[in-house]
Amino acid sequence: MKGVRLWLLAGSLVGATSCARPLPDDTPEGAFDLYLRAMEETPFDPHASARAFALLAPRAQEAIRAEAARAQQLTGKPAPAESMFTPTWTPLRFPVDRTRALVLADGVHAIVDAFGVDPQTQHVRVPMVREGEAWRLELEIPPPTATSAPAAAP
Repeated sequence: MKGVRLWLLAGSLVGATSCARPLPDDTPEGAFDLYLRAMEETPFDPHASARAFALLAPRAQEAIRAEAARAQQLTGKPAPAESMFTPTWTPLRFPVDRTRALVLADGVHAIVDAFGVDPQTQHVRVPMVREGEAWRLELEIPPPTATSAPAAAP
């Protein structure tokens, strides 16, 4: 009887893990949603900007790291890349009502269309890239200009 219970328990665990919901960043929409949530929490949660930063594609992360290094060089104060990341880096200026994702034929790139309550005026397309099993935002971070000032340190 004990052996039967062990097999039933093992079978239910296998069934539970094989039917488990995918991690949120396993889909383009999920990664985008996590990014938006982290950006909303940035003013209240000291770790939220690091979560948002981690959801960016490597090229966007590198651009922010370069800006942080430049800020540190100019101010002489530590400037971690995550601290440079603020809600102004979000591509949205409206609350998201719904999203739709299109994974491109290569399976590595996708586009997330985010719509507000008025899809005619509230619509943004966000490029995504697959990194391993997770999706990341491919935001265009403009390079620093000679006249741009670094972000103010707290």
